[in-house]
Amino acid sequence: MENGILKVFGKSPIARRLTLSIILFSSLITLLITIAQLYVDYRHDVGQIHIEIGYISQNHLPALNHSIWVYDPKATQLILDSLVKFQDIEFLGVTVKGKEEWHSGTISSKRQIRETVPLEYLSAGKMTPIGTLEVVASLDTVYGRLVRKGVMILLGNGLKTFLVAFFALFVIQKLITKHLVKLADNAQVVTAGQEIIFTLDRAGEKGTSPDELDYVVSALNSMQERLSQDFINLSRAKEQIRENSLLLQSVMDGTTDCIFAKDKQGRYLLANRATCETIGKPHEEIIGRNDSELFPSSSAQEIDGNDSTVLREGKTVLAEERLETAYGHTVWLTNKSPWMDEQGQVVGLIGISRNITDIKNYEEEKRHLEERLNQAQKMEAIGTLAGGIAHDFNNILAAIIGYTELAQDSAPPNSRQAADLEKVLLSTLRAKDLVQQILAFSRQSKMEAILFQPANIAKEALKLLRATIPTTIDVQQDIDPNKCGLILADPTQFHQIMINLCTNAMHAMESTGGRLTVSLRNRQVGVDPLPADLPAGADAYVELSVQDTGHGISPEVQSRIFEPYFTTKGVGKGTGMGLAIVHGIVQSCGGLITVESAVGQGSTFKVYFPAARQGDIVEGKKTADLPVGSERILLVDDEEFLVSYGKEFLERLGYSVTGRTSSLEALQTFQNHPEQFDLVITDQTMPGLTGIDLSRRLLQVRPNIPIILCTGFSGLVDEHAAKAAGIKAFTMKPMLKKGIAPLIREVLATAQAKH
Repeated sequence: MENGILKVFGKSPIARRLTLSIILFSSLITLLITIAQLYVDYRHDVGQIHIEIGYISQNHLPALNHSIWVYDPKATQLILDSLVKFQDIEFLGVTVKGKEEWHSGTISSKRQIRETVPLEYLSAGKMTPIGTLEVVASLDTVYGRLVRKGVMILLGNGLKTFLVAFFALFVIQKLITKHLVKLADNAQVVTAGQEIIFTLDRAGEKGTSPDELDYVVSALNSMQERLSQDFINLSRAKEQIRENSLLLQSVMDGTTDCIFAKDKQGRYLLANRATCETIGKPHEEIIGRNDSELFPSSSAQEIDGNDSTVLREGKTVLAEERLETAYGHTVWLTNKSPWMDEQGQVVGLIGISRNITDIKNYEEEKRHLEERLNQAQKMEAIGTLAGGIAHDFNNILAAIIGYTELAQDSAPPNSRQAADLEKVLLSTLRAKDLVQQILAFSRQSKMEAILFQPANIAKEALKLLRATIPTTIDVQQDIDPNKCGLILADPTQFHQIMINLCTNAMHAMESTGGRLTVSLRNRQVGVDPLPADLPAGADAYVELSVQDTGHGISPEVQSRIFEPYFTTKGVGKGTGMGLAIVHGIVQSCGGLITVESAVGQGSTFKVYFPAARQGDIVEGKKTADLPVGSERILLVDDEEFLVSYGKEFLERLGYSVTGRTSSLEALQTFQNHPEQFDLVITDQTMPGLTGIDLSRRLLQVRPNIPIILCTGFSGLVDEHAAKAAGIKAFTMKPMLKKGIAPLIREVLATAQAKH
């Protein structure tokens, strides 16, 4: 049995702990009882010592007082020697008047009880103090007895404790431990989904009534049956969860929208395939990280701003986020909702984001197209207005030029009057050029490249702009015709380049002021520094430089400034077409435009035009005398003064002229006498019948009648359309003598040659 107990004690943690607990508890109880018993014995022994001291005080103190009162030293010493022999009394001493007179015994113990008894003697009916008796009792013998007794008690009780503990261990092993081991062996072979019956090892325990262990076994078998069923249900649920998880993951990964979930610290807990592709990292590198570790700082701040609103306020947020992702700069429409626990506390967020970059780009492109359409409509309206102004103005100029030329014919040569009339004619011709610029601006007049000196036009443009430039801007110019050659271009377009570049420079300095510098100079290829990407073919270039000290242009803007409709100006301050038009004009001239700029350091635009070669410069033809004739002309115009001038001018050239101010009257006159006219000159824009309609009616009456069509402006007819209608010549108002006179002879000569 002892070997069995030792075996169980060594292998059973419960038995070992139970045995040690019994031993410790029994030892503790034994120790406490022993201490209590020893304490009682100690109090008893100390009490006995106090009883002895009391006995001495009661029975022997009168004799001692008498011997001291009569001063009998021998009797006093004899009494003390007899008293010191009492048990545990170690020392007695008598003190009289503060001086020890007698004593018996020695103090050798470490632990004592000291007590001082007053000595008094009855004399004459009055107690008189005579001294004190000091009694010292030793406690060493008391402690010695207690130690011996304590050891005996502890040994006896310890032996009983160990016997009880081992007996209890035997009983535990017999009644409990072996059954627990049996149950443990059965439990170890139980696997998921397997049923097993738990039993007890009741061999040798016949007639034993069911106890707690039987109840445990019954409960274990019931639990095992339930667990088996629960395992089956759990397996089915697990399989269903796995299928649902696969379905959910397939749905999430099948969408192009980013689906994700984060905790309150912003760490990703879930991310679908689209999220991983957008971030540009595998799934395992995203889960557990926050946006500051996955996105650039600017993108992370924008994401965190919306996340904080959801987590702080607990409400859904729908917002656009502009992010730098693996796809580059993108725009996302994101919906973020709070993720709450069962108590309604926000523990994170769930988000769905859709890439709407293409949609935003489409909307932006649509907006640009709408702006371009609006701008085109504005330009069309401006063109219509410009055409109307040009028509009326050309009629006025025609009369001014015509009568000025008539007055010149009557003025004496080299006279003051002739000089003044020449100035009037020059000013009127400048007005005519202005009309041509208006028509060119509205794209309703063809531009023709001619050789001209750009310095003169540059000065005229600056003079025109001077009135609109603020006084805070200092305008400096280095424009000298001797420093630059001629260029082959359209003067009106060169004027437009000057206006656009200088206006942009002015806008760059209008809030702070500054300096505008315009210069024109020649640049020789191979001698002067020139841009490397200049078109080849020219030996020299004329460089137009427009420099300002304004706010400058960033590199990002510089790459787009020549795009149509691109502008950095506010609404109503620019169309975005100025530099695009300049760029197109310069390219059509075979030139180049460059820009040098830095933010805060101003800008310099340089335009290079191919300089005219010596062979391109020819002397103008000398003006010959105006050709004359005697033919009959029908002159038609709704402006009476133009008919009056034209009639007088043509009659001076020898022609016979019939004037009409109504196209209907002119048609009736021609129909009545078609053979009386050799030529018809008609205006285009007239009430009733237009010039081209009148021409068709006239040609129906007489198909070979030569017709010259004149117009100040018409968007419905040009030279090609006129000739297609059978008209022999087409010319623009205002007409000069040196232009119309040769044209009349040319048309008549052609008509006569066909006859």
